[in-house]
Amino acid sequence: MDGFDGVGLARAFGPIADSLRDDRFAEPAQGWTAEQVAAHLVLNNECWTDVVTRVGQGEAPAYSNESAVDPDVLTEYAVRVGSLEALADRVVASAHELETAFVALTPEQRDQLVPVTVLHAGDIVVEGPHQLGTFVEINATRHVAMHLDQLLALRG
Repeated sequence: MDGFDGVGLARAFGPIADSLRDDRFAEPAQGWTAEQVAAHLVLNNECWTDVVTRVGQGEAPAYSNESAVDPDVLTEYAVRVGSLEALADRVVASAHELETAFVALTPEQRDQLVPVTVLHAGDIVVEGPHQLGTFVEINATRHVAMHLDQLLALRG
């Protein structure tokens, strides 16, 4: 993951948006709905964009996905946005915002250590300082792939 410059980061979210626009999802027996997955991706991108922007301003922010994994927050966001099509548009827009902010960073800023807390199902699964660029890249690769698989599993 060395040398990740963020160019093309937003393209990674294209398959997610395409899947959401296809709009053929079943209600899961457990776990997030397609709408909640989309809301999670948007809110998570917004969390990362905030951290990236603040690093670019010389600050030393921390990242937490707490608000981006709360099912009530996700449902409320999805209801407010209104449709899977609109959520798909927000996923793409949030990815572009993250890419724009990240590309503007210097290599030194991308290498900055950021305190990271990642929650999953109420448990802390990652905690500690991590290189900003590494986590932004993980967001656009492994994280996107995981949620694309989740959406594909919800196909009705």
